[in-house]
Amino acid sequence: MGKTRYGALGGGANSMNHGYTKGDGLRAEIVSTFVLVYTVFSATDAKRSARDSHVPTLAPLPIGFAVFLVHLATIPIIRTGINPARSLGAAIIFNKDKAGMTM
Repeated sequence: MGKTRYGALGGGANSMNHGYTKGDGLRAEIVSTFVLVYTVFSATDAKRSARDSHVPTLAPLPIGFAVFLVHLATIPIIRTGINPARSLGAAIIFNKDKAGMTM
């Protein structure tokens, strides 16, 4: 798998940069996912007072800003993967030969 472009690029799976442990990557993934989910829930909260009635219209702004900041913070650690389902799925598929898994 390593000789193809798919293999050379890691099969779309995220990998750790040098100098970071898997624990660092897990913590970065958990914190960044929390920040994004919290921002989405806060920006789209339907129970805001009447003075904040413009907030749903502007919800994409804080969400996009949160995604941008999370990417800036996690690129040096995990090469950015703030979607655990996407990161885990690609890692399982790409590493199936290494882990002895069959499909």
